[in-house]
Parts: sequence; C-alpha cells; structure tokens
Amino acid sequence: KEINTFKPKIIFTHNSEDCNNDHRIISRSVNMATRPLILNNFLKTLISFEIISSTEWNFENQFSPNYFEKLTEKNVNDKIKSFYFYKSELHKSQMPRTSDGIKTLAKYRGKMISSKYAEAYKIIRTFED
Repeated sequence: KEINTFKPKIIFTHNSEDCNNDHRIISRSVNMATRPLILNNFLKTLISFEIISSTEWNFENQFSPNYFEKLTEKNVNDKIKSFYFYKSELHKSQMPRTSDGIKTLAKYRGKMISSKYAEAYKIIRTFED
C-alpha cells in the first residue's frame, strides 16, 4: 500500500542475506511487494545495500555488489556523524560498527572502483517501460 501511495522510482532495501533477521524480513517483504506481476509502472529499480557488522557477518553468502557510488570525504564524515544518533548500535573499538569501521569500509569499497571512498550496492532488478 505504501509503495503504491508514494510511487517511488527506486527502492533501496536490506540485503536478503543479512545476518539480522529483521533485515531479511524487510528485504523479503520489499521483494514480494514489488513483484513484476503486481508492479505498477512507476518503479524502475530495486537495490539492496549492506550494513556494517550485519551484512558481512554472513560467512556463507557474502554480499556481492554490482553498483558503486563514489563518496567524498564530506559524505563519509556526514555518514559517521549520522551514525552517532544510533547510540544502541555503537560498539567497542575492535568491532566493525565504529567510525573507523565505517571509514574503512568506504575506503575498501572505494579501492574496488579506483576511488578514495565509495558505497556498494546490489541492483536486484530493473524494470524497463
């Protein structure tokens, strides 16, 4: 119902192989709600994203990105600032979900596309007119 009300052209959802069960349920729900058989003509792209210390901890089925967005230093710093609003998600220094972990992942994804920083996504499907 919300998808039909909002009429998005692009939907971003959690990775279906995420270790967090709530994230998996959301991903599955979005996939079901955007099936081609019931799809309206406004949605063009369905994309999944990774969440540090939740996505990469699935050692059996690793996140396999096929789309990257370059990030600036400011983008990464803004992402880190935003992260601090999620106080219950802050971890100790050796865990991935830290400011250093966020920056390290952005650097790693950047290296994959010969950039200083990047975010990785997986295009699940695209819909043509």
